[in-house]
Amino acid sequence: MLSLFETDTCLSHRLAAYFADEHAPAQCGHCSVCRGNIARLPKASAQESVEPAMLQRLIQPLMDAAFKEDVAVSAEAATRFLCGIATPLSTRLRAGKMEGFGKLSAYPFDEVKKLVQSLAI
Repeated sequence: MLSLFETDTCLSHRLAAYFADEHAPAQCGHCSVCRGNIARLPKASAQESVEPAMLQRLIQPLMDAAFKEDVAVSAEAATRFLCGIATPLSTRLRAGKMEGFGKLSAYPFDEVKKLVQSLAI
């Protein structure tokens, strides 16, 4: 989707070509590119690596609360916690007030999930 907008060719023409409309004009005259405003999205900044010990420290309050409530915490639930995504489980455990909640919200969800899965919680 992002590559659709980061182009120097008419957006309408690109969209039409995607849907196999070969009769669309090469320039619509209305889109940002035709008006001379080519979009340049900022590149994602490199994130610091997350050490397993730090990850474990961030997750531990959640795990402790879940143990007290006799509730299992999946890797998916721990990832949501670290990314700051509220769920019924996090509400039940009052996780939003814990130090680790949302600490990795700037990281891609799938990347955080792989890190959590590497801990084998």
